[in-house]
Amino acid sequence: MADRFGRLFHLPIQLVNHGNEGLVIAGDLHTRKKEQIDIDGIQFFSKPLSFARLYSFIRHNYRKINKFEPDVLIASGDSYLGYIGFNYAQKLNIPFVFDVYDDYTVFGTNKIPGMKALFYKSVSKADLVVTSSQPLKDKLTVFNKNIIIIENGYDPEAFRPMSREKCRQRFNIPEQETVIGYFGSLTPDLGINILLEAADILHRDIAQLHFILAGHNGMGGDFDQQKVDYRGFLPQAEIPFLINACDVVAIPYLPSKQVEQSNACKIAEYIACQVPIVATIVSNHAEIFADAPQSLCNPGDPESMALTIRAQLIEPQLIKNTENLTWKNLAGKLSTALENLLMQKLGRF
Repeated sequence: MADRFGRLFHLPIQLVNHGNEGLVIAGDLHTRKKEQIDIDGIQFFSKPLSFARLYSFIRHNYRKINKFEPDVLIASGDSYLGYIGFNYAQKLNIPFVFDVYDDYTVFGTNKIPGMKALFYKSVSKADLVVTSSQPLKDKLTVFNKNIIIIENGYDPEAFRPMSREKCRQRFNIPEQETVIGYFGSLTPDLGINILLEAADILHRDIAQLHFILAGHNGMGGDFDQQKVDYRGFLPQAEIPFLINACDVVAIPYLPSKQVEQSNACKIAEYIACQVPIVATIVSNHAEIFADAPQSLCNPGDPESMALTIRAQLIEPQLIKNTENLTWKNLAGKLSTALENLLMQKLGRF
């Protein structure tokens, strides 16, 4: 319940704002707390979820959903959650929508034998599949033709251009320094080592370079030895201020099965803050950054990344059209798709 960000929080909220009613049930994999809260007219329920509690989780939630009497059921988050949602929808005789915001087959739970089969069955049986990216849609079209793309978006009240001076004061960053930032998971497969190497190259001719990171440290090392200002794992509310404190923000991802299918939340958030971006050419980044091609560099190449950062510092290219990536607009697109789905099921067109 504390993670009030991302599509699993904002899309339900905005669907209600578009005139729908809703109930959200989440599985808590980390605590044993059972919670219930009403946020902006929608009820959120959280129940502990583990292998030992799975049967209880399924029974309890089915009773709650059945009592709510929904017109459509949307499942999201992992392969097994999609399959549970599919079975709920069958029992309730309502349309089933599977939100596949990432390639769930690479998630750790999908190492369990049979889990990937549940994923593909849920995709193939869904009345509508929602993906977050074009590459993921292309992959799943083999199993289901009824697919819509709802990208990961941003909250305009949080992610917006702000005073660089004030944001730097907030984090005690000197105004005269050149600040490069990355905020998110810190793991080698996301290209953080390449970004560190690019920073070393830039240090040669940018005397006052300030390289700042925030996020969970999965690198297994101490950043203090690498001229890095590491701020740790910060509350989501602090991230917009960090972004706006930067001269350039980076998305240094390396090609991988998961990355090539994904649409990172930070893309829309970075764009919304109107801070110059440097991103590697993975997934459909070439399409996303078509209006700012100078933003793109070669994955796994620190020299290319350093050159691109320099270019964005000297004469920045920005993506100006951000309104279509607000959660409100994305939810409006999803709401229309759900209305059309229900009309089809009722035989009205």
